[in-house]
Amino acid sequence: MDPSEETPSADRSTFRRTLVRVMIVQVVALALLWLLQARYGG
Repeated sequence: MDPSEETPSADRSTFRRTLVRVMIVQVVALALLWLLQARYGG
């Protein structure tokens, strides 16, 4: 294990990268669902 990855700043940057990736996936999923609903919904 690399001790430099144990620092709080590294943990924070990893958390932020993961959070941004998850938010992007959420936005894309919501956009796709909205498009499907707008196209095929009543």
